[in-house]
Amino acid sequence: MKRVLNIAQKKSLQFCRAVLLDRPFHRLDPSFPLHGGDLVAKALSVHSVIQVFSLAGGHISPILTACEALGIRVVDTRHEVPSKTLINCLSFELSARTQYPYLVSVTSQLQCVRRLRLRTVEFLGPYYLSYLLISFTPTVQVCSMGVAAIKRLRKISGAQRPVVVVGSQAMLPFGPKTAQYLARLLIEFGAPIYLGGMSRGLLGVEHHLFFRHTRKQALRDADLIILAGAVTDFRLNYGRSLNRRAKVISLNRSLVQLKLNEGTFWRSELDDVCDVAPAIAQIVPVHCDPSWLQQLRASEEAEEAKISEQSKVALDDGVNPVTLFKVLDSLLTEDSLLVGDGGDFVGTAARILRPRGPLRWLDPGAFGTLGAGGGFALGAKSVRPKSVVWVLWGDGSCAYSIAEIEPATRLNLPFIAIIGNDGSWGQIEREQVKMLGSDVGCPLNPATPYHKVGEGYGAVGLEIRPSATEEKMQQTLRLAQEEHSKGRTVVVNVALGKSKFREGSVSV
Repeated sequence: MKRVLNIAQKKSLQFCRAVLLDRPFHRLDPSFPLHGGDLVAKALSVHSVIQVFSLAGGHISPILTACEALGIRVVDTRHEVPSKTLINCLSFELSARTQYPYLVSVTSQLQCVRRLRLRTVEFLGPYYLSYLLISFTPTVQVCSMGVAAIKRLRKISGAQRPVVVVGSQAMLPFGPKTAQYLARLLIEFGAPIYLGGMSRGLLGVEHHLFFRHTRKQALRDADLIILAGAVTDFRLNYGRSLNRRAKVISLNRSLVQLKLNEGTFWRSELDDVCDVAPAIAQIVPVHCDPSWLQQLRASEEAEEAKISEQSKVALDDGVNPVTLFKVLDSLLTEDSLLVGDGGDFVGTAARILRPRGPLRWLDPGAFGTLGAGGGFALGAKSVRPKSVVWVLWGDGSCAYSIAEIEPATRLNLPFIAIIGNDGSWGQIEREQVKMLGSDVGCPLNPATPYHKVGEGYGAVGLEIRPSATEEKMQQTLRLAQEEHSKGRTVVVNVALGKSKFREGSVSV
């Protein structure tokens, strides 16, 4: 009986024939001076690759040894995932540091950051283009707005209560250079500015146009709203937060994100797939009503006063996280870089801590995908070796990448990790108990000595106990800074109490 093969079976059979029948006719010359790894490394060198991130493996050993021989730095992590999150982190940073600042992540596949010329770019990088064992992750060039869109932008004027909401992708494509350019444009534009994601720190610690705690009020009362890379997902209540009578301009690199929930909960006056900074440059500066700024500033100061009062509340079962972050904020230096990897702990940090400059706040993104902390820390330190990198880990999230303390110690890429230990998946537990009456799956062991875990990987372990005063917190964090200045990675285990500061926040 004749057997009928499907396409997959035929391709599999063809592959087997190629391997089993053709292989004997391809003979190797042992005297040839180069191997495949040498060829890969030379190609990477030609494309100005400067660092390789990898998990060790026999199948890629020739590549790693060849890279080492050519002076390409090899940073080996303990898991494939951190080696990939490094690329996510660094894709924001590199293109302004050298003319062709490429990186490579080598795992079971080879991933390389290269500069490709793309006409349209939809997603917030990096991009993965698959090849046999090699996928390239490009640093993308600027997308330009269409002429018609530019003309419409220039006609928009007369707004008295404008608002600009800036998202992470506004930092693309050229990292620090884009940030500096965009900051200048936004200041010239003259509207109240709200920063989110990796755009935090764009205007420094303080600026009269920079607001942090009154976005909901501003979007409700504004007559012109510019979504500068911001997305109308759950963070903006799917567009419901926008004043329906306001003119809305949406600027986004992704057509999907640009139109998300548009026509259902909000409508745009103008939207365009483009890079944010060049588009903002086309908008005529507004003459913002001074009373609008005064109104928002008064609300901002009132909210700051509430937070300050909450920081003074002593919790029975541990350290108040608001107090902890108030103390940390007072100790941050201009070269500090913050990495957030957690739920409630990082959510609280985002409201309290003030990044000292652009691209000095890194987090996993809108969905809080846990596990990026270790990779982000190594990547940040490798790009900005003079910066003090602070990793903010929840006691749940730290387990994903705490092992990266070992390569941080071994490769002289030190960082300071603060682990908020409240013995639970707190953000999930709060709403789960409220809605379903059970904390099943949420409790963790609060007695876990995470500082000892850090010591086991070669770090300095410090502890902030439940009864610690504000002064004691400051002393411990200062000690962490001192140890870091000596080239040591530090893990600070903080015994947190249960706080109501984040009640009502989204957990699913």
